[in-house]
Amino acid sequence: MSEWSFLGRGGTIEKFLEKLQQEASFWVSEGIITEEARQKILGRYGGEYLERVKVSRQGRLTQIIVTLGAILIGAGVLLFISANWDTIPKGFKLLIIFSSIAVAYGAGLWLESIQFERTGRSLIFLGSILYGAGIALIAQIYNIEAGNGTIFLLWGVGVILPGLALASELLLSFSAVLFIAWTIFERFGNIFSSFFGFGQNEILLHWEYFISSAILFFVSYYWKKGNLLAFNLLGVILWLALALTTWNIGLTTVLAFFLVFGAFLLLSAFAQLYMGLERNMTLPYSFFGIIGIIFASYAFSFNSMLNQYRYEELSKVDTSYWILLIFFAAVAVLGGIAISLAPQMNKFFRFGFLGLTLLIIFTFMFLLFPATPQYTQSDSYYRYANVLNPYTLPWNIVSALEILGLISLGYVTNERRYVNLGTLFFGILVMSRYFDVFSLYFGTYGSFMIGGALFIALGFGLERFRRKLLQKLSANSNLNAVE
Repeated sequence: MSEWSFLGRGGTIEKFLEKLQQEASFWVSEGIITEEARQKILGRYGGEYLERVKVSRQGRLTQIIVTLGAILIGAGVLLFISANWDTIPKGFKLLIIFSSIAVAYGAGLWLESIQFERTGRSLIFLGSILYGAGIALIAQIYNIEAGNGTIFLLWGVGVILPGLALASELLLSFSAVLFIAWTIFERFGNIFSSFFGFGQNEILLHWEYFISSAILFFVSYYWKKGNLLAFNLLGVILWLALALTTWNIGLTTVLAFFLVFGAFLLLSAFAQLYMGLERNMTLPYSFFGIIGIIFASYAFSFNSMLNQYRYEELSKVDTSYWILLIFFAAVAVLGGIAISLAPQMNKFFRFGFLGLTLLIIFTFMFLLFPATPQYTQSDSYYRYANVLNPYTLPWNIVSALEILGLISLGYVTNERRYVNLGTLFFGILVMSRYFDVFSLYFGTYGSFMIGGALFIALGFGLERFRRKLLQKLSANSNLNAVE
């Protein structure tokens, strides 16, 4: 497995087969294989192989269709109950709830037993939706105070159990979403309540979430469920984002945290690759890591945001923030140095992780030694916010280099999504700098007209660049491009 597989590879089966036919002919002409071997290779990946792939694709489409059908049925049942809520006797309400859940689970299990797995799983998924709705309806019938995220906790437990029993990635991923909702409502439920005039405005860290998260992490690795890992990793990121709100920090320190954490995630993906993990298990780490780094750097490219940051803010920050930040930074820096010094590594990744290491050091320098203009009573906020900050140009250079690196990464790994993402961020960065700078000199009307012309030209140039790059990617695709 190559060192960049953790970043993902795209491709289609048709392109793979077309490339295989071309390469096999070259192999014969160069004497690498015989004509008989070529025929055997093409026979192995011939019409029967293509049919198996098509059947697999049809199966995924079937899964989507029946899942949508299950959701519509569940919505219909709930709408029927809500429309006739006042006229339905209590006992009949309970009968509808329990019978709907039993029928959905029973029919789903039966269909799975007779080899209609996709339809069966969708009905089981319908049963999990009705189960959650049943919890809420029973609480309403008997006027039970469910409080904050209790309903989502009970719902999540009721979904994860059949998910574990059936090894269903759909149910387990749904339970991950429910546990995310649980921690959000547990930590902010009182704020929601106080908005409506009751309850206390209190934010909790809610460490209990990591019990469910640890279980799902173990299951995702044990069964190699990449989608489940992605949902669970997203939950941890959201938990960290909510935790930051309790540590008396501003937007600048939040962005700095996720920039460092993004580098940590990229290193985690790279490390797991060399432990032999498959692409679908490392891709969530690399994707979230890249998004965190590029978005934070882009936000720091705004002069007005940099001018709002003060050194005095650091004295109010909780110690927990510094512990986590230093931990993630230390791991990322040490790992980045180790990779950059490894002679057997691909040069692109050696320089890439060296760049990430320098970026983390620069981020700490920016945090600990901010440069904000002096503000006097006679200064207007507009003038103060637009005084050039010494860090503005460096952060813009960093953001541009990251985007260039992302596009290069897409080319090196033959991964189109990174080319597209890098091109998108490049366009956003250019537009942002235009409205930051040029609009100050040309006025409203002139800036819009000139900007429109520039953006059309920029879009045309980016499209040409993207097409040429994608053509090169197609030309450089190899047998590993098949999914």
